[in-house]
Amino acid sequence: MESRDGQVESIKGQADSGLPFSPAVGCLISLLIGLAVVGVVYLVLSLATGREIHARVGEFNEVRLWLVREDQNTGFGISSSSLADLQTQAAGPCVVTSVRFLLWRDDGSAQNIRYCECYQRDGDKWQARGACGP
Repeated sequence: MESRDGQVESIKGQADSGLPFSPAVGCLISLLIGLAVVGVVYLVLSLATGREIHARVGEFNEVRLWLVREDQNTGFGISSSSLADLQTQAAGPCVVTSVRFLLWRDDGSAQNIRYCECYQRDGDKWQARGACGP
């Protein structure tokens, strides 16, 4: 009987000593890796089917990713918008938008741009009132 208990204890001790972390942590890491792979596959399939990927925080902060598929330009388009850091926005918020392209086939016509536009409240909607002032 003692040898059997001793054998179980030695096997248990060997299993514990060979792992750099607990089995529960290993399972959690495996689950997170699996979720990351599924997320990447979803993003790739979404872009391949022509959809855009949006991430929005608040009313004016947004990031958008889309696939550019034109005859002479192929790659990714990335747009990000955020509130401008202006001293006076009494008439309404101003939003700075940056559009960047990461192209692996480029004819030079796709230019990265940055622009600013101000908005005013019209009932329950925001209406553009023009470019940001100097």
